[in-house]
Amino acid sequence: MPQAVYHEDREYGSDFPVEIVRFGDFSFRAHWHSEIELLRVVQGRLVVGVNSESRELGPGEGAVCTSGDLHWYDALPGSSVVDVLVFRPEILEPILPIPANFHVRKPFLLREGTDPVLLDGLGTTFDRIRSEMARKEPHFKVQVTALLAGLMVQVLRHVPQSPEDATSGPEWSASKKQIRKAIKYLELNYSLPVRLDDVARHLGVSDVHFSRVFNEVVGMNFKAYLNRLRVEKADHRVRATDDPIIGIAYDCGFGSIRTFNRAYLELKGVTPTAQRAKNRPQTG
Repeated sequence: MPQAVYHEDREYGSDFPVEIVRFGDFSFRAHWHSEIELLRVVQGRLVVGVNSESRELGPGEGAVCTSGDLHWYDALPGSSVVDVLVFRPEILEPILPIPANFHVRKPFLLREGTDPVLLDGLGTTFDRIRSEMARKEPHFKVQVTALLAGLMVQVLRHVPQSPEDATSGPEWSASKKQIRKAIKYLELNYSLPVRLDDVARHLGVSDVHFSRVFNEVVGMNFKAYLNRLRVEKADHRVRATDDPIIGIAYDCGFGSIRTFNRAYLELKGVTPTAQRAKNRPQTG
C-alpha cells in the first residue's frame, strides 16, 4: 500500500482500482482518502481510530472507513496480522451505487454487536478477493467486483449509516476540518522546526484548543504524530537510497542524529543503520 499522506492520492498498479494487502505489526498514522477501506484483524490485536473514536480489535474483528474519514492504526505489542482492502466505490456504480454522503455511525465491526453474517463473511470474502487479484484469471475483475458488491450489501444492511455532518454533530465536523488542514500543513513543513503553536497560529486557534482537538481526532499527541511523520519520510530514504543517514535526519526535520536514531528505533525496532543493512542485497 502506498504511504499515507494528509490526503492520500492512491495509485494502483492497473486500471482496476482495488487493492488488498496483508500486513504484519501494522501501524499507520492518521490519514484520509476518497476510497472505501475495510480492515480485518487476522491475528493479534490492533488499536484502530476512525474520526473521533478508537477501539482495540481482536482476531476476526474489523472496521469500515468511508470516503473522507480520518483513520489510523497502531499495532499492540506482540505479533499481529491485518488484512486491508481498499477500493474506489465508483467501480460498483453499475450494480450497487454507493451514495456520495455514505458514512457509518459505528465503524467498528466487533464480535459483540455485529451481525454474524457480515463478520463471518468478511474473512471469506477477503480471501477470495486476494486469490482473484493474485491469479488474474479471465474475468477476474468481474468476479472481484461481484464480491465487493456482496460485501458492501452486508455493510449497507447491517452497519448504521448517516450523512457525514450528522455523525458527530457540527462541532466534530469543524474539528475534522481543522485537523485535515493541520495534517496538510505538517506534510508540507515537516522538514522545518515546526512547533504546535506554529500550526495553531496557521489555523487561527489557541494552542490549548488545537492540542486538545488534535489528541481527540488523531489518537496521539502532536509531538508523537510529527515524529512518526518524520520517521516515515526518513525510512523511505533509508531503505531506497544511499544518502548519508545524518543528511536524511536533518532533511526530515530532526535536530540531531541522536534524536533521529532514538525516534527511529522506537518506531521501527531497529536503528537506521541496521535497517539499511537489512535491505542491502547479500553477496556471497
